[in-house]
Amino acid sequence: MWLADQYPNLKFAMNIHSYGGYFIWAASNTILNKIQDYRGTVILPGQTGQIPDVLYSAAGNSADYLWYEKGIYAWDFEVGADLWNKDTKRWESVGFQPAFSEGHEEAMEFSNGLIGLLKVAYNNAKDHQPPSSKAVPGNGKYTGPVEVKFETSEPATVYYTLDGSRPDFHSKKVELNGIRESAETFKINKTTTINYFAVDTAGNIEKNYNPLSKGNNYNSVTITIN
Repeated sequence: MWLADQYPNLKFAMNIHSYGGYFIWAASNTILNKIQDYRGTVILPGQTGQIPDVLYSAAGNSADYLWYEKGIYAWDFEVGADLWNKDTKRWESVGFQPAFSEGHEEAMEFSNGLIGLLKVAYNNAKDHQPPSSKAVPGNGKYTGPVEVKFETSEPATVYYTLDGSRPDFHSKKVELNGIRESAETFKINKTTTINYFAVDTAGNIEKNYNPLSKGNNYNSVTITIN
């Protein structure tokens, strides 16, 4: 936390714990694949995700502070994934105090994961391509209530208004329905104009729209209910 307070240029962080073979907070194929490259160890899908989802409630982790207070992408490794025994056809735990040979292998494969994290950070720094988003269904006339969802070309935050006003960073954001759930949808019961734009994880804004100016190159659809 002190480092984050002292150096405002930080954008990514990794918390390292043992043991369990978890990849906590946000999944990234780049990092998971680098772990697997070393000796084929996999982090099971059920053990990849947010802390309260895959492990238990652990509020107060420094990752909470880094993300919620500083906007830093913060992940957690629980090193020491269970290993598949080909002879017994069972998963076998490695425990908190493995033999040196196993501990060394765990250190090497999760060091690979840290290299994957650096790759993610590097690619993020080079990302200057704005995302695109689409409200589905789009413009049209409908005879009854319509369920509207947003689709994006990449992971992105969608800001929107339903009163015809110009969207900005103070507008509502499309939220997730819940852990491991898709984004929320909107039930439109009367004729409504939806204005919206998307921002990707690198901060690129769709169509290079500037929410802080008076520009109007945001997306807009009108759902007409007869």
